[in-house]
Amino acid sequence: MKNLKSEIKGALVSLLRKAELLKNENIIETLETPPDTEMGDMATSISFSLASKLGKPPTQISEEIIADLTLSKNSFISKIETKGGYINFFLNYQKLSEKLLKKILEQGEIYGSSDYVGNQEVLIEYSAPNPNKPMHIGHTRNNFIGMSINNILSFNGYKTHPVNEINDRGIHICKSLWGYLQFGKKTGSEGIKNWRKLLEEWYEDQSKWTIPKDVGKKPDHFVMDYYVKAANMIAEDKEYDRQNREVLQEWEKGNKKVRDLWKKMNNWAYQGWDETYKRQGCEFEKYYYESNLYKRGKEIVLENIDGNLFFKSDKGTVVANLERYNLPGLVFIRSDGTTLYQTNDLALTEKKVQDYPNSKLIWVVGGEHKLYFKQLFQVFDNLGIVKKDECYHLGYGLISLPEGKMSSRKGKVILADDLMDEVHEMVKKEVEERNPELNENEKRDISEKIALGALKYGMLRIDAFKNIVFDPKEIIKFEGNTGPYLQYAHVRANKILKKVNGFKNRYQPEKLEKEEKLLIGKLLGFPEVVEKAAKEYKPNLVANYGYELAEAFNSFYHSCPVIQSEDETKEFRLTLVKAFKITLKNCLTLLGIDTPEIM
Repeated sequence: MKNLKSEIKGALVSLLRKAELLKNENIIETLETPPDTEMGDMATSISFSLASKLGKPPTQISEEIIADLTLSKNSFISKIETKGGYINFFLNYQKLSEKLLKKILEQGEIYGSSDYVGNQEVLIEYSAPNPNKPMHIGHTRNNFIGMSINNILSFNGYKTHPVNEINDRGIHICKSLWGYLQFGKKTGSEGIKNWRKLLEEWYEDQSKWTIPKDVGKKPDHFVMDYYVKAANMIAEDKEYDRQNREVLQEWEKGNKKVRDLWKKMNNWAYQGWDETYKRQGCEFEKYYYESNLYKRGKEIVLENIDGNLFFKSDKGTVVANLERYNLPGLVFIRSDGTTLYQTNDLALTEKKVQDYPNSKLIWVVGGEHKLYFKQLFQVFDNLGIVKKDECYHLGYGLISLPEGKMSSRKGKVILADDLMDEVHEMVKKEVEERNPELNENEKRDISEKIALGALKYGMLRIDAFKNIVFDPKEIIKFEGNTGPYLQYAHVRANKILKKVNGFKNRYQPEKLEKEEKLLIGKLLGFPEVVEKAAKEYKPNLVANYGYELAEAFNSFYHSCPVIQSEDETKEFRLTLVKAFKITLKNCLTLLGIDTPEIM
């Protein structure tokens, strides 16, 4: 589905081709949007690229070009000017508004979408928390990026497959098991005991051990308590570390009692996550579990150890030799025979390719793992699992506390649930002040939509690759570049439309004010922004477009009376408000942001 701005650009290219100097030039790449509408709505800098070739100044070249151009009566261009070597084009907003507004109202919730990729498939792996703790603010950013990328790619015609990979086994998971055995007994115990003996006691009578409902905790938070205690102790004592590695070795041997405890604690974590995912709006087509795949990962490594890729080091580890690709080696099997994340990633990716054979693969994972994914993609390529060109690591920056990077081992972390609760309560105070007549359920529902909208927009408006120092007080403001500002613009448009009992859509006024032109021009740009966001995997482009659109609407709102206008002007402005509401709604939907009816 070709968007109107692309049609206009195509018409501009055809027009410029009529100039003798441009018959064989690449014109489309030179088209741009001037920084000021006084300089036109579109422009080309092609005179500058021709200057050295023709030995003429750009100003002379631009004059020669426009001398060959004649506008047709049906053109979307009203006039052409040259300035400083640039050729500037001014849109015919009368014609543009008629075609654009009609298109927006006809297409509704699909306005801005496209099908430029055909039936191409893409698998997006995101979230990937560890079931030894609840999700934190870093997972929240990951979730929001993954959700929005899924929405944006789907809107652009991709068949998307959002999946989640759960690292449900390994040394980190065993820390919470070891911690629970040491500290989870209802009667308590003095000192650290033999974990094997504690495991026997737990297996014989689990009623003597604390469970989440005993202490009134969300299950994933309950699990984290034991992980933090254990992780801090294990980091400081080699004996405790040795015991924890014994737990892992017993798990890998299939020890039934260890496995039963592991299943119970993982299920507690999953129960807690389900609540968090539901609140954030996360949905996955498929879950992959490391415990189902890790053996296959080890098999892949051992099957290829005699080749040119894997070798056994003098330390007893199995390493991928990547020197010829200017990459450092990567360990896949520890000296004690246990496996690592990357071992599982071999099996997981093999499985994903089997399940989705025609898909490009995207990993939404922190940017600090950039080198790891370069190494991993090269190994995939060498093993024939998938070509590295079909793999993409969508990295994102860290979120810092005032004192620096978060660490769940030390307990210095903002948990996703706590963050959502805190922002919800801050927003609720504002909602109560503005709408005291609402009942508690209404206040809670509206506050939740605004709070989640504030969080999502606050994270997504910033380029994913950049680090964030997160300040909840700033993101909930109803003014400025915030989610609530965009939501309020939608509420304002809705209120205007509700004030009339009905009206005839009018797409072309007799006269257009400057603010109306600016709003129409911004509506025109939505499909192009969405397509660019898909091609570059940048939801921040959609977020910041939404802010610019809301700004243009608010300027229009304050300068151009709608309800108080005369009949035809009123009908046109109501139609423009309706088109704005549709476009902003589509924009917010791509970001996973709900629009409350009132604020």
